[in-house]
Amino acid sequence: MNSREKIALLKTRLAQIGHSVATTPHTLALIGLGSAGQEDSRMDAYSDLDFFLVVENGYKLDFLQNLSWLTDVAQVAYSFKNTADGYKLLYADDVFCEFAVFELNELHHADYAPGKLIWCNANVPSNLATPAKSPPKPNTEVAFLLGELLTNIYVGLGRYLRGERVSASYFIQHYAVNRLIELIRATEDPSGNSIADPWSAERRFEAHYPHHANLLQQCTQSNSIDCAIALLNHISSHYQPNSVMVSKIEKYLVTIQSI
Repeated sequence: MNSREKIALLKTRLAQIGHSVATTPHTLALIGLGSAGQEDSRMDAYSDLDFFLVVENGYKLDFLQNLSWLTDVAQVAYSFKNTADGYKLLYADDVFCEFAVFELNELHHADYAPGKLIWCNANVPSNLATPAKSPPKPNTEVAFLLGELLTNIYVGLGRYLRGERVSASYFIQHYAVNRLIELIRATEDPSGNSIADPWSAERRFEAHYPHHANLLQQCTQSNSIDCAIALLNHISSHYQPNSVMVSKIEKYLVTIQSI
């Protein structure tokens, strides 16, 4: 199946789910999210279908315990309940879904970016796909992000020297790299028109900052020590990291390289 065919399948499946929901009692709305919602222009062969099903008060458990509104649409190969509100589900034809079920009064407390109404009951508000809660604002304080990045590297290298290599990789190649991404987002304008994910700073980072592709490759496709060196080199060249922490990190690196 080529990309065009897969996108067509995804859109067809979403419409099928919308029809199933529309013909099932006690449903109020189906809200498409991400590339299944307002950002459908970036849907590709590797997209999944993210959506919320909104139901009448008192019927949430019925729709979580009985997935016939999904299984009657097409053959399901695998599913499991991954949160109190929803599932991850894979259709046999490779359409992957992540969804949650909310009663109308619960939706006001849910965290989500603006979506698109795939279907809604005529009796519900037309702005249902617009979240009541504002998305989280990214931390753009450079001193904080630099401090976290430096101390993540420092702690990670200490764990490495202690023999805790798994913990070291988490601190350096996960926590520190995440702070790097947040730091770049806070100090550089992105390219392209795709929307940043307020809950996951790493999403679509390559599209927004293609000139940092080599840096991210060094950080994520190397070992913890090479990642630490790449991180330190970058922040030393582009920012003003604390000289004491830089010196401590450099001493750890010398110790590691002498082993």
